[in-house]
Amino acid sequence: MANLDLKQTASEPLAPNQDAVRDAVDPLGGLKTVAQGLDSLNQLYQERRSEHIKAQALTQDALHSADDHADFARYMTSLPTGVDVQALSHKYAQDQYYKRDKEISGVPDRETRNYLRNSNKRSLDQKLQLGTERGLLVMSLESEKHIGDTAVALALNIRLSPTNENLELQRNRGYDVIDKSLLTPEDKVKKKQALDKTLHKSQTIGLLSNEPDIVGNLSSLVYGSPVAVKDGLSPDQIAENADGGTIEIDEHKLDGKTGYTGIDFLSREDLKSLLDEHNRKTNAERQSGKKRVIETIKLRTTEANKGNISSDYDEVFSESNLSRYYQPADVESIITQAKLKKDIAPYIRVVETMTNEEYAEFVSTVNSRTVDYDLNDRFKAQAFLKELQDKRVASLKELSKDPHGWQRSRGLVPPNLSLEAGQLASSVLPIFDANEKTEKDHGVIVKGMGTDKERQLSEKIKGERAEDFVSYFRDEMTKEGVTKSDIEKIKSVVDGMKDKVTSSICRLAMSDSAEARASAIPVISGVKHRGDIELKLESSKGNGVKKLFNNLINKEIGQLYQGSEDANYKQDAEVIKLYIMGNMHKTGNYTLNGEVVRDAVKAVFGNTAYAVNGSYVMPPRGMSHYEFGNRLHGLTSDKLVGLFGDKSKDRYPESYGYQSEGDGKYSLTVGGVYKKDKQGNPIVINIYDELPQNVPSLQIATVSGVEEYMNAVSSRMNRGE
Repeated sequence: MANLDLKQTASEPLAPNQDAVRDAVDPLGGLKTVAQGLDSLNQLYQERRSEHIKAQALTQDALHSADDHADFARYMTSLPTGVDVQALSHKYAQDQYYKRDKEISGVPDRETRNYLRNSNKRSLDQKLQLGTERGLLVMSLESEKHIGDTAVALALNIRLSPTNENLELQRNRGYDVIDKSLLTPEDKVKKKQALDKTLHKSQTIGLLSNEPDIVGNLSSLVYGSPVAVKDGLSPDQIAENADGGTIEIDEHKLDGKTGYTGIDFLSREDLKSLLDEHNRKTNAERQSGKKRVIETIKLRTTEANKGNISSDYDEVFSESNLSRYYQPADVESIITQAKLKKDIAPYIRVVETMTNEEYAEFVSTVNSRTVDYDLNDRFKAQAFLKELQDKRVASLKELSKDPHGWQRSRGLVPPNLSLEAGQLASSVLPIFDANEKTEKDHGVIVKGMGTDKERQLSEKIKGERAEDFVSYFRDEMTKEGVTKSDIEKIKSVVDGMKDKVTSSICRLAMSDSAEARASAIPVISGVKHRGDIELKLESSKGNGVKKLFNNLINKEIGQLYQGSEDANYKQDAEVIKLYIMGNMHKTGNYTLNGEVVRDAVKAVFGNTAYAVNGSYVMPPRGMSHYEFGNRLHGLTSDKLVGLFGDKSKDRYPESYGYQSEGDGKYSLTVGGVYKKDKQGNPIVINIYDELPQNVPSLQIATVSGVEEYMNAVSSRMNRGE
């Protein structure tokens, strides 16, 4: 550290660069120097600030100019066609110029203002130039568009009226538009050449569309081989298999002149292209038309196969209609087969329902009447018979497969049941007659009324209150005009229904017994509420409730059937189960035991199983076992004696079992097989027949006389009496 000399005078400079003498002479000289340095620095700042303001203004001007130019460009391109683009764009540019000039006026630096104004003027000049160029471009484009639009309009005009005179007229109009356009001479020549080609094509297209002969002069309709008509080939099959023909270009025809300017001046490639496109569309239209004709022919043939000839049948199969899509040979084949169908139609329904004897007689009659025909007519007659025979065979196959559908389609039964009040019986009786006639004429046993009609009854049952349905059905069976014989026929139809639940409900509802009708109500309720009842039973008794049901029912009525898999057993067991469920729904009591099932059996069947000679049968409703046993024994004994004599070993009732046939009828069986009379018919006992006097009765088989009675029977059998 330097030593500080305190002896040094105050006037001595403390710093090496200070002049003490000078400072002593001019004490303000140092301050002037500092002031001069500050002025110089301020001047530098102002210069730099001015430059900075200019730079900032120029930058803002550049950005502003870019935005203005972009905005101006967007404006020009947004102008619609048909306006004065130059005038509008110039005005827009001038508006931008004056707006910018006002902004420049606020710049404080004159030099900068002058610079910016010069820049703004240059920008205006550029925009005015762009606007003018854009206007010229737009006019040029519009000229081309006018030419294009004119060409389209002229082409359409020629297509509608493709004459040479109209072609020349429209060409001259097009040339006028081109000549007045802003195009260069070279471009005008090109446009005229393009217009000529367009108009030539349009005339060709118009001629191809409006003048069929022109197409014929350039193309040919080519068919494949005609359909080989074999035996049994029907009109719809011929129509579907026959070739509808294809229009194809005929190369040889393209070499000639047609006399039409457009076609004759087109290049071969262009002409073939137009022809190919036209033929492709025409062929597609022909295929669509052929499909429509085929669909119509199929419908008419289907109806003819049923024996129905529509009012437009002859028109559909006319030569004028068919020749549009088929060659002459196929047209003739279709018409020939259609006429045969028409001739056959009146006989189809008759032949389909004839007995074998009636059909044989019919064939014999036809043959006898055609024996003197010429060969061609005899051939037609045999084709006629073969067609009918095929229909008959198909009909009988349908009968065996779906007898109810067969009856319905032949008009033997109504299509639906009439469930209106007072009409049910009259709609069921024809079903009985048809079933009986079908069995008699064709040997086909038909039961019930068919699934559709059964569904009608089932839906009515589910859709009404149980009491209302029972009342309705009972009323229908007791209407005035419904005879006892009618009731038996209706019972026969109802008993034959596949839906045994519906069948049982109807039989109970039509019963004379009030008790039987009352039992139908819980069954109907069970049908409606089965799902809920099953859930409640399972929740209270577990998953074994179904098995419990089956075991209890089987114990009560199982002996009446040939095991638990017997279809009749399953159906009857179902009705009993529904009766129980219906009562459960009504009472809320879900007890399930043997007594409940026994009561249900009594309610549904009106009785309980009866054992006789090792077999089990169900006595009629309300008849005691005692009365039933005596009547069955007495009537059987009388029947057997009448059939086999009073000395035959076949005359003893004790030798036979029985099988329930319904409505109080019971068949005799031996080892589960029907016992038949000498004519081979099952022996049936009607429990309601009058009981003869002096016939053996089971009443003698009392406890005290059983052994004596059985010994007597055994003795008679041993003697062969």
